[in-house]
Amino acid sequence: MGEGAALALETADITLIDSNLNKLLYTIRIGRRVIRTIAENVIFSLTVKAIVMGFAFAGKASLWAAISSDVGAMLIVTLNGMKLLPSSKQLKNNRDAKSGSPPPV
Repeated sequence: MGEGAALALETADITLIDSNLNKLLYTIRIGRRVIRTIAENVIFSLTVKAIVMGFAFAGKASLWAAISSDVGAMLIVTLNGMKLLPSSKQLKNNRDAKSGSPPPV
């Protein structure tokens, strides 16, 4: 096969290295969650900026209000993105699955 296998790995959207198809389902689920979270973060950030810009054009917002709303939006977007991180329970289940021990009941 030689170079053919390497070329297939380079050009494929998804490459299955393992015979466990549950990993494919997990990958699809986490991909959908990531796309949804990115959309939530972009919409929230643009909404906050539009609101502050509206107040600024009306003469009701100062520079400090714009800075604090931008930092606040950044913190909320960061925390929203952190919900994608695996929980300690998920990490434990992954370690158990790799070690071959049965999952907890």
